[in-house]
This record gives sequence, structure tokens and C-alpha cells, in this order.
Amino acid sequence: MLAAWKRHTDPQAAQAEAERLHEQRALHLSPSWSGMVHINGDLDPDGGLVVLNVLQALSEPANLDPSDTRTPAQCRADALVEMCRRYEQGGQEGSRRPPRLLITIPWHTLRSGNGIIDTEAGPIGAESARRLCCDATVSRVLLDPDRVPVEIGRATRVIPPALRRTLDLRDQHCTYPGCDVPARWCDAHHIIHWADGGKTCLSNLRLLCSRHHSAAHQKDWHPQRE
Repeated sequence: MLAAWKRHTDPQAAQAEAERLHEQRALHLSPSWSGMVHINGDLDPDGGLVVLNVLQALSEPANLDPSDTRTPAQCRADALVEMCRRYEQGGQEGSRRPPRLLITIPWHTLRSGNGIIDTEAGPIGAESARRLCCDATVSRVLLDPDRVPVEIGRATRVIPPALRRTLDLRDQHCTYPGCDVPARWCDAHHIIHWADGGKTCLSNLRLLCSRHHSAAHQKDWHPQRE
């Protein structure tokens, strides 16, 4: 109580306290023994206010959806990932950038959607890898008997920029009924995955937000446009 009173009556003390808190900011991320990625840290009030406002804006609307079975903690976790995803994709119209993720997955695992893939952050399911590969840069990598790369083929983009722009204009937002996440924050989803022979053409593509894109791969659900 005394510290709060001093901050209000002594501007220099308030500035010194703000600088002290700012110096103590820290964020730690590490894979845990459970297979999850553990996040721990502290933000000063200035930075914390920004993060809290965005997390609340992304997670609180879910509380109004009776079909959303996530806990508040799960909503906040998904909101944090969504913040990073939107930065990765570009925050302004027309400024999308392809994801900067590198995943090595055996072809038979990608085709079947079964198995576990080791990544820098920990293991992920093959179906999650299929979701990430819906719109990605794909390269063929040949390995020797000791699994050492010996040849890397030419990279190809799955969804060309011109086709993505056409898809954005057609769908405008996530195609899940009732979801209005704008196109620039959505993934391009292959209804029939290209690894299964699906064509990368407008009729085989739908825009889905990250949440509903994950649901589509987990439940083999294909969205229908109204």
C-alpha cells in the first residue's frame, strides 16, 4: 500500500519502479517431459496489458458459443497460438507470408495420416502434419541407409499466390457455418488432401480458421459453403 501511494506522489519513484519492472521481464519456453511445450514468464504492466487485451479479444467470444467445449485455460492457450499464427501470416491485407516451419515426414506417414512426427518443439501427430501441409512449400528429401540426407529436390508451392487470392475473394472468411474469421487469418484447406490425389484447384479448396482447420483434419469433416 505504501509503494502504491509513493508511485502516485513521486513521479521519479514511479518511473524508477516502471523501469525496474521492465528489466525483470522474461519468457522461457522448453519442451517438457510430458511432450508439451512449457511456457513460463513475467511481463511488466505495459507489455502485459497489450497481451491481456489481445488474449481476451481472441478467447472471450468462445464463451458465447454453446458448442465450444474448451475450458477457459484452453481458450487462452489457443488464443496465444492464434496471435503468433496471425503475425506469421501477416497482419495486413495482402501481406501473407508462408509459414516458417520445417517438418520432415516420411511419405507413407503423410499419406496414411498415422504415426508421430518428431519436431523441434516435440512430437506431433501425422494428421497435424497433414494439416500444416495443406498449404506449404514441399521438397523431396532422399536419405541414405543411416537416414542422412543425400539429395533435396526442388521446392514447390502447393497453393500458388494467384490461386490463394482468388480463394480469398470467393470465400472472404472461414467457411465453417457461423465463423467470420477473415480470409487473411485463415488457412487454405484441401478438401481432398493433395497427398491423397486431391487437386490444388479452387473447387477442392476452402478457407478455414486454425481452429476449424484442425477440426476438419481430426474428424475428417468437409466444410460446405452456403
